[in-house]
Amino acid sequence: MRVYLPGETRPPAAGPVLIARLLLLALAAGAVAVALAVSLTGAPATTYACPMHPEVVSPTPARCSLCGMSLQATRGGGRPDTSPIISPKRGGAGDRRPYGIEAAKQGTFSLEVTAPAWVEADGAVAALLYRDELATLPDGEEGVFVAGDGLGRRVEVRHAAGPPRPWDEATVLARFDPIAAASAPPTRVVAAAPRPGVVGWVVLPPKPRDMLVLTYAGVVQAPDGRAVFVASSDGSSFTRRRVELGRVFNSLAAIVDGLAAGERVAIGNPFFLEAEWRLRGGRGGLQR
Repeated sequence: MRVYLPGETRPPAAGPVLIARLLLLALAAGAVAVALAVSLTGAPATTYACPMHPEVVSPTPARCSLCGMSLQATRGGGRPDTSPIISPKRGGAGDRRPYGIEAAKQGTFSLEVTAPAWVEADGAVAALLYRDELATLPDGEEGVFVAGDGLGRRVEVRHAAGPPRPWDEATVLARFDPIAAASAPPTRVVAAAPRPGVVGWVVLPPKPRDMLVLTYAGVVQAPDGRAVFVASSDGSSFTRRRVELGRVFNSLAAIVDGLAAGERVAIGNPFFLEAEWRLRGGRGGLQR
């Protein structure tokens, strides 16, 4: 303990203000320590991800290196936020929905079929048909193979019996045999079959075909295939569903599988719903 001599100035005693400041400093140091501990334990932090390419992430706001879209904030180190998304009802004040809702419809259409085709080694013609076109094509139906070699040759062909060969998700290879002169009526002039390797088209005459159709603007072309967003009865939520398409004509797409007549689908800009669905990790529905 220091002894102060006469004439020396004694320092002032610690007052309430000084004590309060010391306490605040201690609390601030504690908060920094807690924040450091949380960061070291790997607690979720806000990151930014692309709605269309969830694998593109950034710790700060930026643009996607693949598509150029602005990255959106996510939770949990890039894990998509699965909390409900609610927007104003369509037609109400502040409505900003870029899409409408339309039902898939069953109808009868009279369409000419023009299918890419080529002549195979055995002389048969292989034509690339949509699955919905093949479903209404009976064995023995006749058409014309139009050669694309610049000579404009037209050879009459007949759909052959037998299973088609798969080509891709939407199309199959169907076999057509040239109609031989020997099997044709005497009054019928039959052109000679083109040589193997010639490409062209098989043209089938128009006839009524019953099919389920949807406006093509409601279809999303996604990496996992074609999909639509089916609306709930009140239009407040959507469920993503894979669909199999057939021929696309007059802005309509023939539905082979995945939808039923009367089911309502988001039409116009389903890209926005697809982006939200991907941002959520590609699972669950969307509440609007």
